[in-house]
Amino acid sequence: MALLGILLVAAAAAFIGLLIAYNLDGGPDYTVTLFGNDVVTISTLGAFLSGVALTLILAFGVWLLRRGTAPGHGRHR
Repeated sequence: MALLGILLVAAAAAFIGLLIAYNLDGGPDYTVTLFGNDVVTISTLGAFLSGVALTLILAFGVWLLRRGTAPGHGRHR
């Protein structure tokens, strides 16, 4: 479970980092560009909801990571 949490956190963090790095120019249009390719054009609401979704995925990964590395995990009395 901890491995899955690490993978989710790393993937979400990498995706967030790539989105920020490749879209710093801003502008009135919201075209998401990754590695020189236009992935999708989204509205303001779509950008907000995708940010919410990425935050939830990141939080779920952190939760899995903490749950998998908690003391006493897997020990039954």
